[in-house]
Amino acid sequence: MSFKYIELFAGIGGFRSAFDPLGGECVFASEIDKYAQKAYRALYNGAPELHGDITKIDAHDIPDHDVLVGGFPCFPAGQKVITAKGFVNIENIRKGDVVLTHTGNYREVITPMMKLYNGDLYEITAKYYRIPIKTTSEHPFWTKRGWVAARDLTVDDYVGFPLNKTSELPKQFTYTKAINQSTSETVLSSLPFESRDFWKLIGYWLAEGWTQDTRVRPQGVRNAYRVIMAANDAKLAYISNVLDVLNIPYTVVQERTCKKVHITNVELWIFIKQFTKGNTASDKCIPESVQNLPVELADALIDGYFNGDGCTNAGYRQFTSTSRCLLEGVQRLLLKTERRLYSLTLNNAAGTAVIEGRKVTTKDSYILRAGQSQGHCVEFTDDYVFFKIDRITKSPVQNLPVYNFEVAVDNSYCLPMIAVHNCQAFSVAGQRKGFEDTRGTLFSRLHESQALNSRA
Repeated sequence: MSFKYIELFAGIGGFRSAFDPLGGECVFASEIDKYAQKAYRALYNGAPELHGDITKIDAHDIPDHDVLVGGFPCFPAGQKVITAKGFVNIENIRKGDVVLTHTGNYREVITPMMKLYNGDLYEITAKYYRIPIKTTSEHPFWTKRGWVAARDLTVDDYVGFPLNKTSELPKQFTYTKAINQSTSETVLSSLPFESRDFWKLIGYWLAEGWTQDTRVRPQGVRNAYRVIMAANDAKLAYISNVLDVLNIPYTVVQERTCKKVHITNVELWIFIKQFTKGNTASDKCIPESVQNLPVELADALIDGYFNGDGCTNAGYRQFTSTSRCLLEGVQRLLLKTERRLYSLTLNNAAGTAVIEGRKVTTKDSYILRAGQSQGHCVEFTDDYVFFKIDRITKSPVQNLPVYNFEVAVDNSYCLPMIAVHNCQAFSVAGQRKGFEDTRGTLFSRLHESQALNSRA
């Protein structure tokens, strides 16, 4: 069986390798990127003639065809996406997951998809989020001037992120409480979520704490339910006052280099476990539900975190951590509490260091900081913060797995601090509405011409 097809957003002919062995004949191809055009022409010897911007083509000049195909914009593996359950790598996004969109709402993922990408991979670094974002050339970013494809972005553009206006407390949770060695019951937690001191405790734990989950006893391994925090004398005065106000029992143990505050509390232990994916400093994070705290409680969490691990240096208020995920969450909370965008950057790359005469392996460390003035690189509206792009680079890639998905209603999703569009109307990854989708209006003239020809 033979068929004719046209290829839009041709790249370097990714569809031809799949369609031609099946009997397909490419009768029209369009690609706007000049570098992809050169590669396409070199591979296929100029047959068919490659056209540029599809919006400049008269629909009557497009030959008859059986199939219309078009690529969809994507990100490589490892790119974080903000979901209702926190950060998830894009390759791990599944149908039914709920993601944050450019409107500040949470919407459902319809269908994820992966493809192999050949072409230019763009690396975009913004002023206040200095972790480079890698993307295919056609992926649209939310900016001050609307949706703009990566290849059309410049260092004069401002990328955007929705401001969080939600004000709500986390929900209490149920857990199993032991009555004696043979009896237990299901109870509802009663943590003081409305208390500023409770969130100061959580913030301080994020800076200086960890958990002890089990302990060995003659009877065997038992649950410990223990929350532990390190403190010097000044920090001990801070956290002791917080715990006294909350009326939470604790003990202080003097270790070789510092004091440690021990709390045995099942409810607190269960709640705090949401703030870590393991039990090291680099595993810590801010649950998405905590981003919705009322401003005064979010501010209390920041106060606790600052007293545990913050400082002021040369007029800059700053935080450091080996957990990028944690600082990305703190960056969003500070955006809410101070209406100020702190700058996140890699402080020291992973490697080796000599500590007390021993060679040790170190992890990446990050710094989050801001001065008194935001300068001209940040602009706020009622619904968004926009901040300037700092650098754009690109490099060719071959057969790179890239990922994207369709999002219900808003057709967008958020990376850390930047909102982007989802896949296009013609992608099988999405709802496949084609010309009925507003994102498919790029091809409206072709569609109308086909309808006229069929009636004739």
